[in-house]
Amino acid sequence: RTFDLGVHDAVRFLTMELVGGRSLGRCAREGPISLVETLRVASEISHGLTAAHAAGVVHRDLKPDNVLVTDDRVVLTD
Repeated sequence: RTFDLGVHDAVRFLTMELVGGRSLGRCAREGPISLVETLRVASEISHGLTAAHAAGVVHRDLKPDNVLVTDDRVVLTD
């Protein structure tokens, strides 16, 4: 989530939420992912992409290392 956009001393900035968790790539490298977790992650990615596309945003770099997985959500990054 983006919290703020602004300019300070002629430098543009944006502040965003700090998301914990691990990348999907790291999860996959650590070992097999259960079917239940795979379906949860795939569903969350689909919902995220649907919301982005509805807002006119195309991700263009969707890959496992740009997907963060936490216990309660999946976040598309980059």
